[in-house]
Order: sequence, then C-alpha cells, then structure tokens
Amino acid sequence: MKFKISALVVIILCVLISFIDPIFPKYQYLQHAGTLVIILPLIHDLKQKNMGFVSFFCLVLFALLHILGAYYIYSFVPYQEWFSWILNSETGFWITERNHFDRFVHFCFGLLFFPYTLEVIKGFSNGKFLSSLFIAFLSIQTFSMIYELFEWSLTFLMANGAEDYNGQQGDSWDAHKDMALAMLGSLISACLCLIYFKKTKRYEKPISN
Repeated sequence: MKFKISALVVIILCVLISFIDPIFPKYQYLQHAGTLVIILPLIHDLKQKNMGFVSFFCLVLFALLHILGAYYIYSFVPYQEWFSWILNSETGFWITERNHFDRFVHFCFGLLFFPYTLEVIKGFSNGKFLSSLFIAFLSIQTFSMIYELFEWSLTFLMANGAEDYNGQQGDSWDAHKDMALAMLGSLISACLCLIYFKKTKRYEKPISN
C-alpha cells in the first residue's frame, strides 16, 4: 500500500512540474486529459485494493512515460540528445530523422496496459484465464484503434495544431504503425502472462466488477 501511495504522489508531482513553464503551453491540458484517464484506475485501487502489483507498477510506468511525452508533446522529446550525452557519442542507432518516442509509447501501451486489462477481463469471466487472455488482447487493439480515431477527429477541430499533438510528423501511415506497435507490445505481454500462468497455474486475482 505504501508503494501505491508513493507512486501516485510521484505521478501527481510530475504532472504539476510539467505545468511549470511548459514548452508548449497550449497543448498541456489536452495532453494531460490522457494522464487523467491513466491514473483513474490507480486512484480507484487505493480504495478497492484489488489490483495486482504487476498491473499497478505497469500502469505507473506508462503514466510516467506519458507525462514525459505530454510535456514535450511527444514529437519533441529530446531522447536523441540524452542518449548522445549519456553515451558520449554523436552517432548511433538512436540518431534518426524522425522522433520515435511516440512509437515507443504506443508499443509500451500494448506491453504495459495488458496485465491490468487481463485482470479486469478475468473479473468478468469468472477467472477463466485463456479466454480472458484472448479477450484482453483484442481489447488492447480496440483501445488502440479508438485512440487513433480520436486523434483523427482532432484534425477537424485543431486544424494545423493537430499534427503536433498527434505526433504524425508527416507520416501518412503513422496511425497504422502505432496500432501495429501496440499489437506487438500486447502480444509480448500476453506471451509473458501465458508463460507465467503455465509455470505457476495461477495469475494475480481478477479485479471484481
């Protein structure tokens, strides 16, 4: 419980810090609408106390990645400069024309949201693991598609600013690649959950509906 409270405090502090002299102030509130969606299950779990540690930790990690992306509106996260400074090299695989942080986070969405989604689905399926695993996998793809449709709808509301928010960076196949990476991440996570289940014949208790 102490870990969960501490993690939420860290997330809230990071959100508050991101509003101090933001680089792109006009996008901060819209970006952090997603942060709110991510942390709502974490806040709810403080009362219910039924989310497994792995699921909670994965959501916390994803929330921190999203907050970082929200501060720089994804397209401008200076990870290339950070890697160059850490490794003391101006050349390497991390130096690319396109900023790939948004792609990385879409992959992490599939990877890190899957354990929590699996727990929730198990709560609706009386704990049946294999059917829950399959439905959770499909659910991640559905969530990914819905988000891409949301980003697409912003093009009608934000005009030129939509591409900055979406992180499209001129790639007409951006949505397809994002969904593919989320699928890959969820597939890896599903395989890890399946391996764990087969070895232990159990998984973290389902979140009751």
